[in-house]
Amino acid sequence: MGAALGQVSGDVNRIYSFEGKDKEEVLKKAKNEAVSNAISAGADPTSVEIINIEIIPLAYLPGGSAQVRVKAVGSLKLDV
Repeated sequence: MGAALGQVSGDVNRIYSFEGKDKEEVLKKAKNEAVSNAISAGADPTSVEIINIEIIPLAYLPGGSAQVRVKAVGSLKLDV
């Protein structure tokens, strides 16, 4: 019988204003933070990848605001 190991994840769920900002630069920052969170949670840095990005526009906030959700996962780092 073998043991299965789940993946370790890191998330970002934040409101960003895109007014006067490069959207790709904001997304890059959110992705980097999600990857960093996954590594801090014990993921092997060489295995971490982004698996989900959601951008939800928020019409009730000014400045082209949106809720940005990014999820990164990676294999558990095993110190052998």
